[in-house]
Amino acid sequence: MSKNDSGYDYLKGNLQSVKEHLFVNKDDPTYYEKIIQHVNPQSAEAHFELASRFKAADNLDKAIYHFKEATKSDSPYYIKAKNEIAEIERTLLKQTYIKSGTKKQNQSSIWRNLFTIACLLCLAISGLLIYKITKADSLEASAPVNQMDVASQEHKGSTTNEGEELPAVTKAQVVNEPLLQVGANVVRTALKSYIAEFGGPPEKINQLFQDYPNNYISAIPNEVITGSSAVSEEYDGKGGWVFNPEAYDIESMFFPNVGCPNCIDPGNDLEKSGKELEKFPSVTPYEPIEIVVSKESHQLRLMSGENIIAVKDVGIGKDNRTPEGTLTISDRVLSPKGKSPNVYGVAGLGMGEFALHGTYDEDSISKNESLGCIRLSNKDIMDIYHLVPLGTTVHIQNAKFEDGPESLTPNSLVPLNTNDEKQKAEGKIFNWFQ
Repeated sequence: MSKNDSGYDYLKGNLQSVKEHLFVNKDDPTYYEKIIQHVNPQSAEAHFELASRFKAADNLDKAIYHFKEATKSDSPYYIKAKNEIAEIERTLLKQTYIKSGTKKQNQSSIWRNLFTIACLLCLAISGLLIYKITKADSLEASAPVNQMDVASQEHKGSTTNEGEELPAVTKAQVVNEPLLQVGANVVRTALKSYIAEFGGPPEKINQLFQDYPNNYISAIPNEVITGSSAVSEEYDGKGGWVFNPEAYDIESMFFPNVGCPNCIDPGNDLEKSGKELEKFPSVTPYEPIEIVVSKESHQLRLMSGENIIAVKDVGIGKDNRTPEGTLTISDRVLSPKGKSPNVYGVAGLGMGEFALHGTYDEDSISKNESLGCIRLSNKDIMDIYHLVPLGTTVHIQNAKFEDGPESLTPNSLVPLNTNDEKQKAEGKIFNWFQ
C-alpha cells in the first residue's frame, strides 16, 4: 500500500507496529493475546490487562494465572498484580468455607429433625402411660412429663454448650490476626518451595527443618494466640497449627488450630457469613513471604502481602554492583564460612552469587561499600533469619520506599528452639560477593 492510497491514513492512525511486518490495532479484543504470542511472552502489562478482563468475566482461574505472570518481572504492575491475587484468593477461600458451613448446616438440620421425631415418640409413649394411671396418681404421673420437658431443655442447652466448646473469635484473636497470618505463611512459603523441588508436600512437617541444605525453615513458628508451636493432624481448636499433606490447596494444608474454620453456620444469609469470615482468624489467605530491597532508601522490608513484618537498614554494593531484579533465597546458613574469617557475619541468606548477610563492619550499613551483597548488622540479620524460608523471593529495586504502615513485632513468632545446629554448613566455603 502506498502513502497515496485511501486507507493509508486510517491504518497509520489505528495500527501499532509491534514487530517487523506485524501491525496490531489496539482496539482489537485480542490485542494483548497477540502481544504475548508474537512480541513478548513476559509482558507484565499484557498479562495484567488480560487478567483484569478474565476477573471481570468471573474466570478466576485464568485471572490468577495471568496476574501471577505479571508478577514475574519488576514493573509498575507488580504490586497491583499481587494485590489482585490476594483479593481473588480471599474470595475463593471465603467461598470454600461458606460451602463447608452450608454442608455442615444441612447435616445439623438432619440431626435436629431426628431429635425432634425422637422427642415426639417419647411424648406419645408418656401420654399412653399417663392415660392408664389412675386419677389418684395423676399428679405423680405428671412429674415424668415435666422432667421430660426439663430434659429436653437441658439437651437444648447442651447443644449450645457443645457449640461454645469451639473457641469463638475474641478481641485478642482479631488484634493478633496479622501475626497469625505471617506465622502460617512462613511455613506455607517453605511448603511451596519443598513442593516445587520434590513434586509434592512432605509426609511429615519436620521434613521442612532438617540439616542444611534441607533447612527450609528453622522451626515451626509459634501460633500467637496460644503461643503453641505444636502441629496436629486434625483441627480441634486447641492451639498451634494443623498440617494436612493431602489438602487440595496450600491454605488448607497448613493453618492455625484456633478459631473455628468448620463451624460456620451461615443459614440463609450467605452474604452476612462472608463478611463475618473476613475477621475470622483461622481464615488466613496464602501471601508468600517476600523481601523488598530499596537501594535508594538503603532499607529492606520483610513482607507477607500488605503486612510489613520488619524494616531493616542495609548496606549495598559500590559502583552499582548490587543488581536490580528478582532473586530467590536458595541457602539459609548460620555462621557461614568464607575465604576470609567472619566475612559474612553471623548468618547468611544466599541468592546464588549474592547474599543477604550479617557483618561486623557495621559502619558500612546505609552505605555503598560492598562488592554486591546486601549487608545487615548481625542483630538485624538474626531478627529476620528465622522468618525467611527457602524459596523466599527477593525484589531489589532502585526506587525509594514510600511511607508504609508500621512494621509488626514478630519476636513472638520465633520459638525457643530454632535448631541452630541444623542451620550450619559444616565444611562448606561460600563465595558470595562480600
